[in-house]
Amino acid sequence: MSVLLEIQEDVLNYAKAIAGVIGTDVEIADHELMRVAATGVLSRGIGQGMAEAGYVYKEVLKSGRTTIIENPGLHALCRRCPKYGACEEKMELCTPISLDGRIIGVIGIICTTDEQHRHLASRLDAYCLFLEQVAGFISGKAFEYQEGRRRESMIRMLDQVVETMGRGVIILGRDEVVVHANRLAKQMLDQGDGLIGQKVRVRSTGDFIENLEEVRLTVRGQTTQLMSQAIPVSPGLADYDRIMVFSDIPTLSQSLYHIEAPDRTTVDNILGPSAAMGALREAIGKVAPGRSSVLVTGESGTGKELVARAIHAASPRAREPFVAINCAAIPDTLLESELFGHVKGAFTGADPKGRIGKFELANNGTLFLDEIGDMPLHLQAKLLRVLEDLRISRIGSNQVIPVDVRIISATTRDLAAMVRDGRFREDLYYRLHVVPVPIPPLRSRPEDIPEIARALIGQHAARMGRSVRAVDRALMDRVRAHDWPGNVRELGNVVEYMLTMMGADDVLTLACLPPGLATPPGHAAPPGHATPPGHAAPAPVAPAGVASGGGLRALERESERQAVAAALGRHGWTLEGKRRAAAELGVSIATLYRKIGALGLSGGAAGVR
Repeated sequence: MSVLLEIQEDVLNYAKAIAGVIGTDVEIADHELMRVAATGVLSRGIGQGMAEAGYVYKEVLKSGRTTIIENPGLHALCRRCPKYGACEEKMELCTPISLDGRIIGVIGIICTTDEQHRHLASRLDAYCLFLEQVAGFISGKAFEYQEGRRRESMIRMLDQVVETMGRGVIILGRDEVVVHANRLAKQMLDQGDGLIGQKVRVRSTGDFIENLEEVRLTVRGQTTQLMSQAIPVSPGLADYDRIMVFSDIPTLSQSLYHIEAPDRTTVDNILGPSAAMGALREAIGKVAPGRSSVLVTGESGTGKELVARAIHAASPRAREPFVAINCAAIPDTLLESELFGHVKGAFTGADPKGRIGKFELANNGTLFLDEIGDMPLHLQAKLLRVLEDLRISRIGSNQVIPVDVRIISATTRDLAAMVRDGRFREDLYYRLHVVPVPIPPLRSRPEDIPEIARALIGQHAARMGRSVRAVDRALMDRVRAHDWPGNVRELGNVVEYMLTMMGADDVLTLACLPPGLATPPGHAAPPGHATPPGHAAPAPVAPAGVASGGGLRALERESERQAVAAALGRHGWTLEGKRRAAAELGVSIATLYRKIGALGLSGGAAGVR
């Protein structure tokens, strides 16, 4: 449809105005020679095409110039007309209508009487100018219409963009009334379509994180805390004040910190047919539905985080975030910021954009505090306060933020002994130790090893693109006989080693084992066969004095001492060597340093001081 047909009502009014001024019949056609408007006897033809006639109009559309026909029926343009030589018209005055450099139509003045002819001819120049002015008015109307359509299209397009944004958007008028809001904003503010037209109260908390200002938006008595960016509106738009683009904390956390989707880990991932693992799975089922704090204990590599994830997955919080933090892996100076967050400019060396802490990221979900025994005492006091009040304050901020987080802690250390030694707060210990969940070491449940080994073989083979056709029984017997000081983590490393060394027949045999495991317990490894990094050395034979007079605790201490000394002997006493030794032993570098001091080790050839 042509633009003149789109504004047909306006065009018809202009045609009537022309007819009233000049006193003749008027018709206006579009660029396809469709009669859009007409007056007098010509009005019966509105909506009809003139393509088979309209020879003068065709010339005007082609030339773009005003054309005067003083002798219709005899003019050269009329030769193909059936009425050539016998035309009833006395005179024609035709003016083009242009828009953006294109001819979009023609205004035609038709004189059908001698009196009309004389009147038009007597003031021809004035009427030509008048007609061109009216053509300009019609062009202006067409332009306004097209611009309106463009604006509407642009607004629809912007609406689509705004609707698909991952953030809420509202436009506020000068009186703080919501003029426009996208779907996400209506959801975040829990107002639905009723948000439009509501007055909004916006209060800043004074905190800035990721260059976004934290604000509290109150609508109809309901307050929502959001991270917002305010965009001022052009002064030319007097009815509008500003555009607010915002996210809630969970949405911002997902986009900035890649918070994990709901975990697929379940209690079925806790493998092993032993009675001990059956009891562990049963304990998880009992613990999961509650809100109580859980303390998971066990040696390094036993799967404490796996148990924590299984508890979360079986809990009512399963659809909410599971956020883990290793208290031993983060320097003391940064751990507080990681837990509680900080605002822009909170302290020297802080992220200049600010940061959301793990407590806020885990809100309504579960926070897993791994290696809780490595948390410094001054932070233990702050953690205790948060657990009691269920409120946090970001570093550098005065505002208090309520949180709803379930705490699951884990440690390889004896927290009760640390409490006695004054290295762990007693009140925090009892707050975390509400429900203890111990994990037995792998050596105490050898019947679990085949099932766990088969599962690990399947996982690693899929990841490495290997296919295992069979597992030799002698290999499985040897794996089951090993005492696995590194527990399941060490077993996983051994499985990866075996798959790497597996032959073209895709069968896992004794030859695939690391040298330290290929040798039966009590036998020396063949010359030149050092234990590969990442795998524990064969269990050492305890010295006779220790075995006979020191008791079990002394035996464990000496075994641990020799294992640490052996790892350091393989990797060296440099910082990099200690890092590798810590990785092999499955402990943090900080824990390794403590063990070196506690076990009386130094960098001598024998590793003994």
